[in-house]
Amino acid sequence: TPLAMTGTDGPSRIYVSSRWAKAGWYGKHGFRQQSEFYEPVDSAYAEYVSVPEEMVHLLPPTVDLLDAALVDPLACAIRAVDRARLSPGARVAVIGQGSSGLCMVQAARALLGCEVAAIDHHHERLALSRRFGAALAVNPRSADAAAALAEWTGGKGVDCVLEATG
Repeated sequence: TPLAMTGTDGPSRIYVSSRWAKAGWYGKHGFRQQSEFYEPVDSAYAEYVSVPEEMVHLLPPTVDLLDAALVDPLACAIRAVDRARLSPGARVAVIGQGSSGLCMVQAARALLGCEVAAIDHHHERLALSRRFGAALAVNPRSADAAAALAEWTGGKGVDCVLEATG
């Protein structure tokens, strides 16, 4: 992504260098030209979005940007665990171990002391799940996930399934 921002006028206007404007980069990447500035066109996978100023929160300089990137998936994971109305110590299966699923594993463990089973197609993600507290990690490409969960729960099944596959 080119560094083309040369200034802003509030959270919804981005002034760009004339070099990038002439090259058409911003038009190709979801921006509309509005006289001398470009205004973001919001979409689900936009690199930039325009939001009301009251929704913008400045990060303290002590917060690393990589840490800050986890605020959204962690907040969603906490909300999912809260909405599931789990009992302390419940057995939970989390399907999908990307950033959201890994956050769900940690939220269920940290907030309620749940026992968590992680299910994913990627062995490296399952290894992270184990590091983050999953008691069981299953790759359905190499094992029968339903049978593994049945064995893990003594045939009772899990109390809740959280889906985080996208």
